[in-house]
Amino acid sequence: MDLKTLLDDIKTLSQVNLQKNDPNNKIVPLLDIDKFRLVKVTFEGYKIFNDYDSLEKVLSGLDKVTGWIQATSEVKIYHNNPVNLDSPLLNAELVDEQGQCYLIDYLSDYQWGLQSCQIIDCEADDIEKATHLAERIRQQQVNKKEDIFLVYDKLWQFDKQHNEHNEELIAQMAFFRGFDEQVRTRKK
Repeated sequence: MDLKTLLDDIKTLSQVNLQKNDPNNKIVPLLDIDKFRLVKVTFEGYKIFNDYDSLEKVLSGLDKVTGWIQATSEVKIYHNNPVNLDSPLLNAELVDEQGQCYLIDYLSDYQWGLQSCQIIDCEADDIEKATHLAERIRQQQVNKKEDIFLVYDKLWQFDKQHNEHNEELIAQMAFFRGFDEQVRTRKK
């Protein structure tokens, strides 16, 4: 099975659910087909930084990013701004203007890991270039005054390594893609 066939099957299944419109349907949950799309993912690899200055140099080279950085003294939120750190970071999820995604983790003993990738939507005429099925997911961030959702692309791919005759669809990873903000005053 290929990714296009899988996406077509999901569309068919979602239509069957809509036609039935049965709230007691526990066999197949309602699928939101708009959450899925075919994408081409290019992984830039995984880099380990053995000193903070080297990592900081890479981050300062990023022009404008959206995302969050958890530093030792605070959590900073970026909305299309350059990275500016006052203290060493622990974790970060960022995306730049070109759609390059960055995932940074503090490993231990002054070591940081950086994984980056480029996620590009496949148009109708280049579907055969798709490497993954991306599922758009949202996760709510805790905030005192407004509801902010972190938006991710969960990347699904067929795994042929374990059984070459039976392809299994696995969630490979999820990368931060931006914020979805719904400003709403909360009661105290």
